[in-house]
Amino acid sequence: MNKLVWCVASLGLLGCGALVDLTGIETSSAHCDFRQSGPNGREDRCQERVEVIKGGIEPFKGLCTSIGAVAGDGPCPREGVVGGCFIGEQGDGSDVNDWYYAPMTREDVRGKCTSREPFLEP
Repeated sequence: MNKLVWCVASLGLLGCGALVDLTGIETSSAHCDFRQSGPNGREDRCQERVEVIKGGIEPFKGLCTSIGAVAGDGPCPREGVVGGCFIGEQGDGSDVNDWYYAPMTREDVRGKCTSREPFLEP
Protein backbone atom coordinates (compact mmCIF):
# COMPACT_ATOMS: atom_id res chain seq x y z
CA MET A 1 0.00 0.00 0.00
CA ASN A 2 1.26 3.47 -0.81
CA LYS A 3 3.01 4.93 2.26
CA LEU A 4 1.01 8.18 2.12
CA VAL A 5 -2.28 6.28 1.95
CA TRP A 6 -1.14 4.08 4.84
CA CYS A 7 -0.23 7.13 6.91
CA VAL A 8 -3.52 8.92 6.25
CA ALA A 9 -5.50 5.74 6.92
CA SER A 10 -3.60 5.16 10.16
CA LEU A 11 -4.27 8.70 11.34
CA GLY A 12 -7.96 8.29 10.58
CA LEU A 13 -8.16 5.00 12.48
CA LEU A 14 -6.19 6.17 15.50
CA GLY A 15 -7.99 9.48 15.97
CA CYS A 16 -6.72 12.80 17.23
CA GLY A 17 -3.87 12.94 19.70
CA ALA A 18 -2.63 9.45 18.92
CA LEU A 19 1.05 8.81 18.38
CA VAL A 20 1.86 7.47 14.96
CA ASP A 21 5.23 5.94 14.23
CA LEU A 22 6.29 7.45 10.93
CA THR A 23 9.50 5.44 10.78
CA GLY A 24 10.00 4.21 7.27
CA ILE A 25 8.00 7.03 5.68
CA GLU A 26 10.27 8.89 3.29
CA THR A 27 10.34 12.64 3.81
CA SER A 28 12.21 15.46 2.21
CA SER A 29 12.45 19.24 2.39
CA ALA A 30 12.18 21.94 -0.27
CA HIS A 31 12.12 25.70 -0.48
CA CYS A 32 10.70 28.53 -2.56
CA ASP A 33 13.08 31.49 -2.78
CA PHE A 34 11.61 34.93 -3.56
CA ARG A 35 14.92 36.84 -3.43
CA GLN A 36 15.27 36.97 -7.22
CA SER A 37 11.61 37.17 -8.23
CA GLY A 38 8.08 36.21 -7.27
CA PRO A 39 4.45 37.22 -7.76
CA ASN A 40 5.04 40.44 -5.75
CA GLY A 41 8.43 41.14 -7.29
CA ARG A 42 11.70 40.57 -5.46
CA GLU A 43 11.35 39.91 -1.69
CA ASP A 44 13.96 39.23 0.98
CA ARG A 45 12.15 36.01 1.86
CA CYS A 46 12.27 32.27 1.34
CA GLN A 47 9.61 29.74 2.36
CA GLU A 48 10.52 26.18 3.24
CA ARG A 49 8.55 23.00 3.77
CA VAL A 50 10.45 20.72 6.13
CA GLU A 51 9.95 16.95 6.41
CA VAL A 52 7.31 16.71 3.69
CA ILE A 53 6.19 13.22 2.73
CA LYS A 54 8.08 12.68 -0.54
CA GLY A 55 5.02 12.88 -2.81
CA GLY A 56 4.27 16.41 -1.64
CA ILE A 57 7.58 17.98 -2.64
CA GLU A 58 7.10 18.20 -6.40
CA PRO A 59 3.70 19.97 -6.27
CA PHE A 60 5.17 22.56 -3.86
CA LYS A 61 8.19 23.15 -6.11
CA GLY A 62 5.95 23.29 -9.21
CA LEU A 63 3.72 25.94 -7.63
CA CYS A 64 6.80 27.91 -6.63
CA THR A 65 8.17 28.07 -10.16
CA SER A 66 4.72 28.76 -11.63
CA ILE A 67 4.51 31.99 -9.58
CA GLY A 68 7.95 33.11 -10.75
CA ALA A 69 10.06 32.22 -7.70
CA VAL A 70 13.02 29.82 -7.53
CA ALA A 71 12.37 26.31 -6.17
CA GLY A 72 15.08 24.19 -4.63
CA ASP A 73 15.70 21.04 -2.63
CA GLY A 74 16.39 21.19 1.09
CA PRO A 75 15.67 24.01 3.52
CA CYS A 76 16.09 27.69 2.65
CA PRO A 77 19.68 28.94 2.44
CA ARG A 78 20.79 30.30 5.83
CA GLU A 79 23.48 32.73 4.66
CA GLY A 80 22.25 36.26 5.41
CA VAL A 81 19.17 35.12 7.39
CA VAL A 82 18.14 37.55 10.14
CA GLY A 83 15.13 35.58 11.42
CA GLY A 84 12.03 33.71 10.46
CA CYS A 85 8.41 32.95 11.27
CA PHE A 86 6.98 29.50 11.90
CA ILE A 87 3.90 29.56 9.66
CA GLY A 88 2.39 26.27 10.74
CA GLU A 89 2.19 22.54 10.33
CA GLN A 90 0.63 20.98 7.26
CA GLY A 91 -1.72 18.01 7.33
CA ASP A 92 1.14 15.69 6.40
CA GLY A 93 3.13 16.74 9.50
CA SER A 94 5.54 19.00 7.63
CA ASP A 95 6.47 22.43 9.01
CA VAL A 96 6.28 25.63 6.98
CA ASN A 97 8.72 28.43 7.81
CA ASP A 98 9.32 31.81 6.21
CA TRP A 99 12.93 33.06 6.49
CA TYR A 100 13.90 36.70 5.95
CA TYR A 101 17.25 38.09 4.85
CA ALA A 102 19.30 41.25 5.27
CA PRO A 103 18.82 44.15 4.76
CA MET A 104 15.74 43.36 6.87
CA THR A 105 16.35 43.54 10.61
CA ARG A 106 15.27 41.19 13.39
CA GLU A 107 12.69 43.80 14.41
CA ASP A 108 11.32 43.88 10.84
CA VAL A 109 10.95 40.11 10.91
CA ARG A 110 9.36 40.05 14.37
CA GLY A 111 6.79 42.50 12.96
CA LYS A 112 5.92 40.01 10.21
CA CYS A 113 5.34 37.18 12.70
CA THR A 114 2.01 37.04 14.51
CA SER A 115 1.27 35.56 17.93
CA ARG A 116 0.25 32.39 16.09
CA GLU A 117 3.43 32.50 13.99
CA PRO A 118 6.32 32.64 16.45
CA PHE A 119 9.68 34.22 15.60
CA LEU A 120 12.46 31.78 14.67
CA GLU A 121 16.07 32.48 15.57
CA PRO A 122 18.47 32.20 12.63
